[in-house]
Amino acid sequence: MPLAAQVAFGVKFTAPFPFYVGDTLMPSGSYSLTQPDDLFNKVAQIKSDDGSHSAYINISPTESLDPPRQSKVVFKKYGGTLYFDRVLLQGDTDGIAAESTKAEKKAKEMASVGEERSVTVAGQ
Repeated sequence: MPLAAQVAFGVKFTAPFPFYVGDTLMPSGSYSLTQPDDLFNKVAQIKSDDGSHSAYINISPTESLDPPRQSKVVFKKYGGTLYFDRVLLQGDTDGIAAESTKAEKKAKEMASVGEERSVTVAGQ
């Protein structure tokens, strides 16, 4: 099943830290990521399980030479700020990546070092 189809059914994850989705700050907590059918797989929605926080972000396909052993959501960290970056599913070389916002690009320029953090996808 293509990644877009799998993500459309929902990917659940818990972020133990606050993070940005586009320009929206999301607190630590449990989230679902889905792709609305009517947006041609170019947009994803990340919504907190309690429904109090939600954001949309433009996405594009990405590819990895080394498929992950576990499904995961990856965040980029610049300074003390984390940004939603991409989703990779277990055993799949294809994924989806968030398009960087102006704020993220500026944070990347200002940071001396960028890091990656990831969380595993629940139930995968």
